[in-house]
Amino acid sequence: MDLGNVSFAEPKCWPENDIYFQAGVSFLQERLNADGNRREYSFLHLNGYTFRHFLSDFPPDKDGSIVIISSPRFLPLAHFWMANHHNVIAVFDSKTNIETLVKMLKKRPSKKRYNTVNKHAPKITDRDITILRHYLNTGNMDYIQRRYSRSYSTVQQWKKIIASKLNIRKLEYLTLQN
Repeated sequence: MDLGNVSFAEPKCWPENDIYFQAGVSFLQERLNADGNRREYSFLHLNGYTFRHFLSDFPPDKDGSIVIISSPRFLPLAHFWMANHHNVIAVFDSKTNIETLVKMLKKRPSKKRYNTVNKHAPKITDRDITILRHYLNTGNMDYIQRRYSRSYSTVQQWKKIIASKLNIRKLEYLTLQN
């Protein structure tokens, strides 16, 4: 990818300290502007490093159109936020090339959302998000067991279901970085 003519003028992206993601977003915005698309987008990067912040800080207080670019492991979470928040207009896999992103964002009507959800993929629920937040904040499931007055085996089954929705063996793998 040639980055020769890219201007790095503070693209709207999160996390702000990820210079590689910022460079990609800057190049993407330049391509969108060159093709006549003058819409403002905020790009959010969901991966193992930003996962905890996504759970604690989402939805952002930003108005406007949000595009989530997610690692494959966290696509079900990104699709959850797209389904539940009106300002998330598109979710893309981080392996998607820039040409495809430009084409999809360019052809999207201004008031419509770009649906990239696989209908057969397992859906994350509000309860799953709540359990993930508690698990990541406390590091164990004892709090959830006491709060919901459930047995140990029930809580372990919940962990197993959430892990299977995220295509991992154990929920503990989420705390490992990509």
